[in-house]
Amino acid sequence: MSERSNQRHGDERDREWLDPEDLPTEDDLWAMREGNDTPNPEDGYTGAPREDGQTESTRSFTMRMERWLEYLFNSGVELSFLGTPGLVVLIYTPFFSIDGISFAGLTAVGFGAFWLALFRGKYVDVGEYPGYGNFSSVPVRFVVYNTALIAGTYAGAYGWDANQSLLFAILFPVVITGVLMASLPRFTRGA
Repeated sequence: MSERSNQRHGDERDREWLDPEDLPTEDDLWAMREGNDTPNPEDGYTGAPREDGQTESTRSFTMRMERWLEYLFNSGVELSFLGTPGLVVLIYTPFFSIDGISFAGLTAVGFGAFWLALFRGKYVDVGEYPGYGNFSSVPVRFVVYNTALIAGTYAGAYGWDANQSLLFAILFPVVITGVLMASLPRFTRGA
């Protein structure tokens, strides 16, 4: 076997960079998952720059930004999945113009995910928000998400049709989805 084929299939020399001591433990991973990304001074964090020039505060900002993007992505997936019936209803809406439904619907979906990420990540505290895997709250989340999407889109489309203003097609869905998403913890307290 040639040296090249050994490297392609891997051997112990290729794995020297992977040291099990450098990998985070399961407890470390759970602590990061819970959002506990603040440096702990007892762990030897001094705030001094590392070899790559980053300080603890820049790493902490990066971790918070990654966590925010994770909340935003997962909230968008959850809203799209549980809100699919509402989106199907919006496709076949004969009441409003296609422009109003389009602008307001995109705004409702986009800001719905934004509000979910804000509330679930406790960036804005509205109460104990149910987790992604909380199956007992799925029926309530299903109803609230679909109501928020449909009501926000209809209000925005009405504002568009009545005034021919893009402002109303954006403002109404933003406010309505925000209010309805913020009310979710009130309905899921026992779940």
